[in-house]
Amino acid sequence: MFVLCSLGGNNSFFVQAIQVHDIFTSVESKAFVKAAESLGFAHQGSLGPTKGEAYKDNDRVSVNDPVLANTIWVSGLNKLFSDFKIRGKVAVGLNPNIRFYQLVG
Repeated sequence: MFVLCSLGGNNSFFVQAIQVHDIFTSVESKAFVKAAESLGFAHQGSLGPTKGEAYKDNDRVSVNDPVLANTIWVSGLNKLFSDFKIRGKVAVGLNPNIRFYQLVG
């Protein structure tokens, strides 16, 4: 699982991806994959990287689910990020816009 930490301000936007291992069991991971596949992935490619961006070619499905976001947060991410601070601020939850990506190629 990847967690994106973002902080914007003064027309700047900082995003850091953090990979979290073993937050879900094998059964939970398979259930997420099955649910995402049942919703249907949409292609999210690009014509090429803009300056400072990476080339992307993947499929994605997005779900807006505050209950799911909170369930994932309290399942252990809250403890993992309790000491993680950006500019003195701590995380208090996940964005309810949960995205599942499937690499292409």
